[in-house]
Amino acid sequence: MSTPITDRLWKFQQTVLFARLIAILALLAVGAITELGLSLQRQELDADTRLDAIAYGSGLRARVDRELNTIIYLSSGLSAYLAIRHDTLDRGEIQSILGELHKNSGLIRNLGIAVGEILTYIHPERGNEKAIGLNYRLQPQQWPAVEKVINSRKGALAGPINLVQGGSGLIYRSPVLVKGEYWGLLSTVIDTEMLFQAAFREMTDKRFEFAIRNGSADGLGGRVFYGRAELFDDPACIQLTAEVPNGAWIYGVRPIHSGSSSLLWILRLLGWTVAILVSIATFMFLRHRVEMAQLALADSLTGLPNRRLFDDRIHLTLERIKRTPEGHCGLLFVDLDGFKDINDTYGHRMGDHLLQVVASRLLHVVRTSDTLARWGGDEFVLLVEEGSDEPLSNLVTRLRQAVEEPIYVGDLTLAVGASIGLSRFPQDGETAHHLITAADQDMYADKAVRKAEQAR
Repeated sequence: MSTPITDRLWKFQQTVLFARLIAILALLAVGAITELGLSLQRQELDADTRLDAIAYGSGLRARVDRELNTIIYLSSGLSAYLAIRHDTLDRGEIQSILGELHKNSGLIRNLGIAVGEILTYIHPERGNEKAIGLNYRLQPQQWPAVEKVINSRKGALAGPINLVQGGSGLIYRSPVLVKGEYWGLLSTVIDTEMLFQAAFREMTDKRFEFAIRNGSADGLGGRVFYGRAELFDDPACIQLTAEVPNGAWIYGVRPIHSGSSSLLWILRLLGWTVAILVSIATFMFLRHRVEMAQLALADSLTGLPNRRLFDDRIHLTLERIKRTPEGHCGLLFVDLDGFKDINDTYGHRMGDHLLQVVASRLLHVVRTSDTLARWGGDEFVLLVEEGSDEPLSNLVTRLRQAVEEPIYVGDLTLAVGASIGLSRFPQDGETAHHLITAADQDMYADKAVRKAEQAR
């Protein structure tokens, strides 16, 4: 039969079993909320970063296009001039025009004009004298690109290529057409390094890294000529295609998440710190509840069940054995003789130590199925189930011997006696009150006998 105290004990035992589980669940719950929040924050940051990267790549592309278009515009103007004056060209005038174009654009390394397939004019002439009279048809490395421009009747940008005179350059070749027919070819060599320096001078956003490679309008890539090639292998790389004359360049822009990643790791650390603290707080709260339950039903000094718990145990025991025709049990009251003198002489601390030692000795004598409790002060009570007369008498003897053994504390030797009263169910009573009263009276009778013996 259960009682309110038994139910309460069972609930607290369940609390002990599930305390750690609940703490772990609290840890996982707060951790999951943290990771979900970080995931949403990461998605938002990635979306913003992607938009910024696209804007940054568009800025790169626009600046390069602006520099290239300026040069292409100059070449187109010169092509128009040559188409009009093709039959009245003056070498001095042509060299003067080429010199002005070269001087006004710091990105042009040299300009050349071919009549038919023969390179006829070049600026600057100094250092390029041997190139005058060059026949493109006899140059296997250059002729395929030149032939393509001639056949397509469209300008084309080639390179970057390594130049003989050092550095790298882009070559813009534009056909000169007279009444729709091919007349000659205008070649403009652009200094690649100076082109990119001019274009990227103000693009100093350190959140991004970029590279450029040759490609086509369909996005297929070729040789990387600016930046690190492995950038294009990164899934986070954003690729933008820019059309150039008769071709395309692909810009790869990769966000560098150093700042945002650090922030997310800081937030993750804070979130999991909170999760751990919540978990610890949950566990401490539940453990405190268990400890409070133990304090409510156990003696704080000896750790034995207190009177409240003992009352509950004897009630359950009597209800159970009453259902058995031959059921019986015994109840023993133990009172310490001479304890008050030790407590008054050596102080309460010594008295508490003595009670703890006696409680430990009594526990070693009784069975695990019996209930030993501290009744109050220097009194202990023991409920023995299925105890017959002879075993109970032997138990009284062993309990007395255990109590009366000397207790050594440093150089001090302490000794107390034990007056023990015994009551039996059902001979001495059928209720807890009757059994306790009978054992208490028997204990006082035993104490009187012991005093009388000591007085002789």
